[in-house]
Amino acid sequence: MAGRTRHSVRRTVLLWVLLMAGLLLWARCDTVTPGEGPLLVVEGFVDAEEPLPTLTLRQAQPLDAAYPLDAATAVTDAEVALQVDGQPVAYRPMDDPPGRYAPDAAPTVPSGSRLALDVEWRGQRVTAESIVPPAIQIDSVRVRASNEPVEGIILDSLFIDPAQLDTLQIDSLRTGASEGFVYLVEARVAWAAPAVASDSLYWVRAQLRPYLPVSLDDFFFKPEQIFPEQEAAKQAGARREWTGVYAVPVAAEAAPLPPHTLRVALIRSGQDYARYASSRDDPQRRDPVSNVSGGVGILAGISVDSLRIQVE
Repeated sequence: MAGRTRHSVRRTVLLWVLLMAGLLLWARCDTVTPGEGPLLVVEGFVDAEEPLPTLTLRQAQPLDAAYPLDAATAVTDAEVALQVDGQPVAYRPMDDPPGRYAPDAAPTVPSGSRLALDVEWRGQRVTAESIVPPAIQIDSVRVRASNEPVEGIILDSLFIDPAQLDTLQIDSLRTGASEGFVYLVEARVAWAAPAVASDSLYWVRAQLRPYLPVSLDDFFFKPEQIFPEQEAAKQAGARREWTGVYAVPVAAEAAPLPPHTLRVALIRSGQDYARYASSRDDPQRRDPVSNVSGGVGILAGISVDSLRIQVE
């Protein structure tokens, strides 16, 4: 598709989004048995071939309590150490923002490094372990839009394809709904598999985020997916490929596809991060799956690559 340009997106922006999304979920969980004090929430994402990041520590609160992300919930008096391949690195609390801890030194973390976190706080001990995966890099992105928009029913933020429903179901949705049109845009993302004997240890989180005035979602769109890397489609050599689809609303059937920016991201990780990310929106769970012992949260070695494409 003509008019596409590419440039890297800062990893720190994506890591911050991941961090805040997890904190808002975990921080609202119930406290432990009365007398034990509030549960400690730990968040940290260590990116392959990048300097050691800051860590975030907060106190969990009851589900029915307000949760300000400020000094009221921040943990500022913990002792924090992170071992990288057996070498300890002490972390110190930062003055601003409260609850963040910075390493005394910030060496680049090689792929394959083993991580071990140890936190002491008011008689509680919290530990977590992880392994930093091989660095991931997007090789190519191919974008293709439908030649003409698809007609359907728009209900709130959902686009419902009439082919997916029978007449009775469509009629029941017409209250508060409107007919509309969307272009379906397909993005094929390719990357190189890890240069190891087997990639069965690794998972990939693939994301498409179009920057549009109105974003639509539905069960037949696939703008994000988490999957074992070895299950991704194989291409020539050691390349893997994933295909995602998103929708771009337009006002009329004859309207052209609006130019827009698309952010494409890949996150390689181990199973701990995959379980955490997959369980964040699970309606059957109160909080995401944690790999932290003695508390909740996540310490994960990951590798992130992302780019922006101009779609016209």
